[in-house]
Amino acid sequence: MDAPKSYELKTFVPAKDFEQSKQFYKDIGFDMDWESDGIAQFKTGDFQFLLQDHYVKDFAENFMMFLFVDDVDEWWNHIQQTGISEKYKIRLKPPQDYPWGIREIHMIDPTGVFWHFGKNLESGA
Repeated sequence: MDAPKSYELKTFVPAKDFEQSKQFYKDIGFDMDWESDGIAQFKTGDFQFLLQDHYVKDFAENFMMFLFVDDVDEWWNHIQQTGISEKYKIRLKPPQDYPWGIREIHMIDPTGVFWHFGKNLESGA
């Protein structure tokens, strides 16, 4: 039996310091749509997530997000230009092609959430 149709999935991303995390995502270029009662919705393009004022260390440091992008190198240049690495003392790994067929940037946000920015490689690349 097939499940009923769905149209959107949003995840709740933890924030150790809610104010700092909101500013971090604004600084990286995400738009904050709204905020209410310890939840803020952020978006980039058609992608949205909910930042929550809630933190559990083990959960946050094992939480991952994957954002597929049109141009990984353009995102890398954008991230570098924002200066977020120095401002927030976060870890970044430059673009790399992986054997599973995706070019990715790795970034760990101020809370410990592991972000992947990636694009599928063309076959034969």
